[in-house]
This record gives sequence, C-alpha cells and structure tokens, in this order.
Amino acid sequence: MPRIETVRFPDLDRTVHTVHGRFTADDVIETIRREWTAQPTRDVLWDFCEADASALTVDGLRSIVEEVRRHAHRRPGGRTVLVGSDDLVFGVARMHVTYSEIEHSPIVYHVARSLEEGEKWLEGEA
Repeated sequence: MPRIETVRFPDLDRTVHTVHGRFTADDVIETIRREWTAQPTRDVLWDFCEADASALTVDGLRSIVEEVRRHAHRRPGGRTVLVGSDDLVFGVARMHVTYSEIEHSPIVYHVARSLEEGEKWLEGEA
C-alpha cells in the first residue's frame, strides 16, 4: 500500500507530494481530488524517488491526465514537476507529459531525475 505525504508551502505557492511504495492511478487521483477541494497551489512537485510505478497502467495514466485537465482551471498558470530517479518512474512521467500535451492540458510539466533539478525548474533556474 502506498503512502503519499503532502506538504504545502504557501509562501512559495507550492505543494509537494511524496510517494512511497507501489502506487496506482487511483492513489494519485485521490490525492489530486483532495487538492482540488482545498486551495490548490500554482506549483506542484511530485516526488516519486521512493515510489514503485509497476502497478500503473496506460489507462490509469490517461485517467490521471483527464482528471488534471478537467480541473486545471483551478490552477491558473499551473506548473508541475514530476521527479523520478529510477528509469521506470522517469519513463512513466515522460508518458504523462506526452499524454497531457495531446490532451492540451494548460498545466506546464517538467520531468526531472532529482529533487534539486525539479526545484530549480520551479524556481526558473533550469
């Protein structure tokens, strides 16, 4: 069972989700829906460095993209960085970005191999 920790940084207008263990699309969607009911931040960083993406399916990935696209208007100027140090997670994150572009999601995405790289991108240093 995965554990997803969420920490908000209001002064940075940023939310960080840290995923531990094997996760599914439903786990991610549940976390996203909780964020939509709260006050979503412009920037979101998903830390998958300790996650196992082996249970994520292509249909699940598309469901995540659709959920984000449907509610993206709640994050004007939204930017999301997906951080995955392992090849599977990194590849899945790249697929997510591709599907998001196909669906014309207004969220701007970046995929990074390290938290440092992801944070630099959000800070405009990349």
